[in-house]
Amino acid sequence: MVFGWLCSQPETESQPPSRTDALRTEPQSSQPPHVTIPAVSDFTKGEDNTGQCLATVVSNICTFCFGIAIGWSAPAKALVLDHSAYSFSPSKQEWKWVCALLTLGAASWSIPMGLLMKSMGCKKVMILQLVPIGLGWSMLIFAKNVSMLYVGRFMQGMCGGALCVVVPVYTVEISQVRHRGALVSVFHGAFILGVIYSSAIGRLLDLWIINIVNLVLLLLCLLQFLIPESPSYYWARGNYSRANESLHWLRGKYYDTRKEMRQLMLEGTRSELALQQNIMLGFKRRKTRRSLCRASSLTIMQTLSGSTVFVFYSTHILVSMHLSYESAAALAVAEIFGFLVCFMLVDLAGRRPLLIITSLVTFVCTLYTGLCFKLKLITDHENSVPCGIPGFHVLVRGHSTPLVWAR
Repeated sequence: MVFGWLCSQPETESQPPSRTDALRTEPQSSQPPHVTIPAVSDFTKGEDNTGQCLATVVSNICTFCFGIAIGWSAPAKALVLDHSAYSFSPSKQEWKWVCALLTLGAASWSIPMGLLMKSMGCKKVMILQLVPIGLGWSMLIFAKNVSMLYVGRFMQGMCGGALCVVVPVYTVEISQVRHRGALVSVFHGAFILGVIYSSAIGRLLDLWIINIVNLVLLLLCLLQFLIPESPSYYWARGNYSRANESLHWLRGKYYDTRKEMRQLMLEGTRSELALQQNIMLGFKRRKTRRSLCRASSLTIMQTLSGSTVFVFYSTHILVSMHLSYESAAALAVAEIFGFLVCFMLVDLAGRRPLLIITSLVTFVCTLYTGLCFKLKLITDHENSVPCGIPGFHVLVRGHSTPLVWAR
């Protein structure tokens, strides 16, 4: 079916008005008087959501691979420090840099790729990330010293920084509003599946085999060549026929694209064209500043909650909690269950109430778990942290973290 969509040619339609024509008319209402809008049933006739769901899954394959790269450090720590994985053995301080350089690589590459996305399109930028993550795994396979580990992890982080920007934007541009929250949350689902996969395979295979398998898995990312570029990118470039073809691929061969094509046309208002010419003008708008502050606050609080630290040192933390392998597997299942709950409810219940509830519960669970560890360090008491609290914490985090990406 997918290849049939790729090879099919939609019926030729009249070229939609240009952005210049839309600006000249300057309609006073959302529906210009000279445009006749058919009934809603005419638009939804022939709609098929398989295309946008398939494009979302394929675009997140590289996100899954980046989750593997992040989860790699937890099972690899003992093998690398014990001199059983490489011909060298880094110190504990050097290993901390091996973990930290991945995040530094992500921070350094996210802004340039965000700017490049505007000129190249989301699809090309996603495919381009195969280069840094492929080179990163190659450096880990053939590492002869700690410096090669540094470079490999930094390049893997570069891929992740770009994906955190490009994949959610691509998903928003290809998805319909009523499915947007669920489809965007797939980004975090692919990420946690990659981390869980990396932790599981680390218990079964040698590290050099793991590195080779993870490099080979990148071949799955070549499926991204089969998905279309977003319709909004084609429209911004003036390629209206390709935008129409992309919509037919995403919505179905017989879907009436006139409404969405008209929405793309109306996006070319005077204010948006001015913002495209000078991005700094956007910060003069109060609405833009408030939205940026809210989004940044959510991302910062998510990072400060300790999720990244837990992923990097999950093995050590679970040992400190005196949890068995079965208990660790239960935590992974709890996080997946939390993500699935978010996936099903985000577009029904809304983002704000879910985010408020899960954030409060996560705060209480994190505070309680932290106090338990602090008391253990002070009193040297060997009682384990109650397993129900970390499990409930992981479940809620699996619910709240996708909401940050689906905002």
